[in-house]
Amino acid sequence: MRGVNFLHSFGLVIYAQSNNNYIRFPAIGDWGGSDYIIFPDGNTFAQEFGAASMDRLCGEKECDFLLSLGDNFYTYGVTDVEDTRFHFTYELVYGKASEREVLKTLDFYQCLGNHDHKDNATAQVSVFKLLFFIFEVIYSNLMHTTFKLPELWYSFTIEKETFSMKMIMIDTMVMMNSRDTHQLPGYPERDYRAEQNAWLEEELANCDADYCLVSGHHPVYSVSTHGPTSALVETLQVFKNSSFFYENKS
Repeated sequence: MRGVNFLHSFGLVIYAQSNNNYIRFPAIGDWGGSDYIIFPDGNTFAQEFGAASMDRLCGEKECDFLLSLGDNFYTYGVTDVEDTRFHFTYELVYGKASEREVLKTLDFYQCLGNHDHKDNATAQVSVFKLLFFIFEVIYSNLMHTTFKLPELWYSFTIEKETFSMKMIMIDTMVMMNSRDTHQLPGYPERDYRAEQNAWLEEELANCDADYCLVSGHHPVYSVSTHGPTSALVETLQVFKNSSFFYENKS
């Protein structure tokens, strides 16, 4: 394992370079529309502007994928797998039903933020898992969705000719043991925090990619109004020899 980074960023393109091979991706968080401001297509002007910018950027730079850093559905998340927000807030703006010819071809890897945990966080996982069983009938244009969230925490690897990168996606709300995570299925018999921490430690210990990055919603350290996330600082001390990459954003 050559390097580990903890990633929290907004609207940033990261380049991992080796012999002129690149992995390019925009990372964006807090993109999930609004419950209070409903525009004609069920999304917001800010979303449309951001999506158009990413579409143009990825058309010029040939992005490998898109990275979401959580708060996918403002303000209270989604209610269940049939929530129309999946269509109006995601698919019409970033996905197959959008007018973005580049974005609609790219996988959009997700993690969850605090607003996603306000209601049914696992519904976002279920949309991915049950796609071909439910949405093929309900929303046929979602059958091949680019929305990727197989679990609350997971990892994926991008392979290039001369190097590889592993992205480890965590749920910082679980790591913080936030009260909203206490409504997850099986809590408290299932200790989500201990389970994710053990998984993360194993993922990092066994990561043999050239670049190993950890991505989550909350910043570890921040100079913004909220300051550092103390629960993450404490938990991640076990990874004190790793490097950290994040945006100073609350």
